[in-house]
Amino acid sequence: MTERQTDGAPWLDAEACELTIRGTPLGATTGSSQALAPRFSSLSQAVELAGLVCPQGCGPAQPAASPAGGPVASTKTVDTTSWKDHEFRNPSPPAVSERKKRRRIAYALRDGLRSLGTKRVAACGRTRIALEVEVMRRTAKRESGETYRHAYFRGLLRCGSVWECPVCALQIRAERADELRRAVHAWGADNVAMLSLTVRHALGHDLRATRRGLSEAFQRLIRGKPWKRFSEKFGIAHHVRAIEVTHGAHGWHPHLHALLFLETPLSAQEHDAAIHWLRERWRNCVERAIGPNFTPNDRGVDLRESKRADYLAKFSLELVDPGTKRGRGKNRTPLQIATSAATGHRAEDAALWVAYCDGMRGAKMLTWSRGLRAAVALADEASDEQIVEGEEQQEAEVVAVISRGAWDGNRDRRGLPCAILEAAERAGTQSDAHEAIGALVWSRGRTWESSA
Repeated sequence: MTERQTDGAPWLDAEACELTIRGTPLGATTGSSQALAPRFSSLSQAVELAGLVCPQGCGPAQPAASPAGGPVASTKTVDTTSWKDHEFRNPSPPAVSERKKRRRIAYALRDGLRSLGTKRVAACGRTRIALEVEVMRRTAKRESGETYRHAYFRGLLRCGSVWECPVCALQIRAERADELRRAVHAWGADNVAMLSLTVRHALGHDLRATRRGLSEAFQRLIRGKPWKRFSEKFGIAHHVRAIEVTHGAHGWHPHLHALLFLETPLSAQEHDAAIHWLRERWRNCVERAIGPNFTPNDRGVDLRESKRADYLAKFSLELVDPGTKRGRGKNRTPLQIATSAATGHRAEDAALWVAYCDGMRGAKMLTWSRGLRAAVALADEASDEQIVEGEEQQEAEVVAVISRGAWDGNRDRRGLPCAILEAAERAGTQSDAHEAIGALVWSRGRTWESSA
């Protein structure tokens, strides 16, 4: 392995690497066509390919002797050991945390959707923006107070799209969810109610036009003296709203959810009076903003007490396994459509995913009313791009530096980027992390100069 030190961190250069899963070499998947349009027979297969970290017993095949110090040619070996020896050298992997499962699925989905996105989304987590790619590691803390190691790359382009990129969306939604939880906790959960607003929709309605019309209807709802009088009567001080989208037999179904921050909880009588006013007012606003074809019935407005699990789910901010997120009834969530598009199970879902991305591009995920963030002691809101790029500004240790030749030559191997991060997190010391990553990114003798 060609190695040097960069700011105290190991530097890895590789022409190619071999990954093994339970002792069986995994063929490389390289080339732009494979990189941009990988297809998996199932998402579980994609996740398995994303979890190829075996720091104990799963190292790459050893190189053959190299004459005169030239490049080493790879050799294929036949495993003739017994099954017991095989199991000893390749022990069952330890239990995988929910956080790692989410990341594996998100990375697999991002790879599977690259050919369907914009150039920037297709380049996310793949294209270098620096000469070398650094593997960073820091200590993070869960909500319970427990600490864990978190690894990430520095020097790669990040698209920052909360709608189109599963990996960036996971990071952005986690940050938004944390802010929303803190806001509700600071205000008092008993004084927060959740308002849901929908419009009538039909097959053939354009998602972008409907989504924009929905937002315009909401702006009409909260503008002017009628809303001011309503807020004073029922003690509504602030609100924060989010947009959610599902798809079903009647086409796209965009709808809004808003958390209303109240001065005091609503009584049963106040609740009935408030929802009666909201239904009449919402129908009027929708008709003026979009037209009578979208005017909802009484089910277009729902007002209820806010429960943490409920509002995080409605705001699409719950950090559950992305593969388990399901729509209501026969409707499908964007994640379900994305999974189908990435695996190629339904050919029409690729076009459906593209339509979803086009329709949601430019939309804001959360909108806070003026003064709310200051009232709950939150800093100024960061953009989606600032959230994904902000991680690189945090204090962390560099556990390895991968040369541009090594990264560019191996970045399209399915599961490799995710495996590198898991290797860095699982290892104890920086040296152990370097050794584990070195087992994945394996040098065949190319020097830094020849890989440039």
